Amino acid sequence: MKKILFLSLVISLLFSCKKENTPTTINNTNNNVSCSKTISYKNEIAPMLNMYCGGCHSSNQSSGGINLSGYSNASNHATRSLNSIKNGSMPPMGSIPDSLVQKLSCWINQGKANN
Repeated sequence: MKKILFLSLVISLLFSCKKENTPTTINNTNNNVSCSKTISYKNEIAPMLNMYCGGCHSSNQSSGGINLSGYSNASNHATRSLNSIKNGSMPPMGSIPDSLVQKLSCWINQGKANN
């Protein structure tokens, strides 16, 4: 019984990095994001990172040594993360909508405020 439970846990962890096909909590209907609008870390960036990156880059799992949970981590790895998204190496399964990538870019250009 313990072996089955352990095996189930291992399999669950292996599949936890799988990206969901469609976001359920992020409103990405605005495809024309303007950098003139202040981008909120709390309301826009954190939910995006949690949705698309958190399965592999969280405090419990920091794949590649990159932990994106929390403002400090997100801020420290923001430019590297954006470059990985833009060059197509992240996320490994699927993609992030362009409008959300633009928001991340704007947030970085606006100074990565903790707002």
